[in-house]
Amino acid sequence: MMPWAALYPQPVNPRITRYEAVAIARAECRRRNVPWYEPITVHASWRNWLIWTMSQGRENNVHVAIDRRTGKVRRVVGPRRC
Repeated sequence: MMPWAALYPQPVNPRITRYEAVAIARAECRRRNVPWYEPITVHASWRNWLIWTMSQGRENNVHVAIDRRTGKVRRVVGPRRC
């Protein structure tokens, strides 16, 4: 019988720190010409660092996902442009 933990993915060892992830996200927003507003929220998921800008507001939010092992930008979403 397999232990239950073998059935679920284990969290990765982060090689990219929280501060490096924020720096990478800020540089990516600058590269894409997307506004960067403070305050930000940083969350560690299983495989990614998730960074939200303008986290206390409802508009101009940018969501950036950074791979915790490689530092690669996985996704940039927002802000909505009308």
